Amino acid sequence: MVWMRKPKVISSEEVKHIARLCKIEVTDQEENLFTSQLNDVLCFFKAIEKVETSSTLPTFHVSQKRNVLRKDTVGSCLPREKAMQNAKKKEDGFFKAPRIA
Repeated sequence: MVWMRKPKVISSEEVKHIARLCKIEVTDQEENLFTSQLNDVLCFFKAIEKVETSSTLPTFHVSQKRNVLRKDTVGSCLPREKAMQNAKKKEDGFFKAPRIA
């Protein structure tokens, strides 16, 4: 990236350690690439930290819309037979599921 050249923040050893934690294998080429990319991301965050934001109000939502959900209204119930018609196992009008203990 072009922003600025930076000192290494994340080492190749740390990238290898992260890969081991994630249980993924990375080649030497991928290790170098990921090290460079992660350092670029952290460098960009350092650049963002320098932006003056003291007069900016916090933004929690992109739009000013509030609850846009539909009204919760009572409707007719699904008949038991229809609700249970595709159940693999049923007993005495109830769904039967494996015991979990």
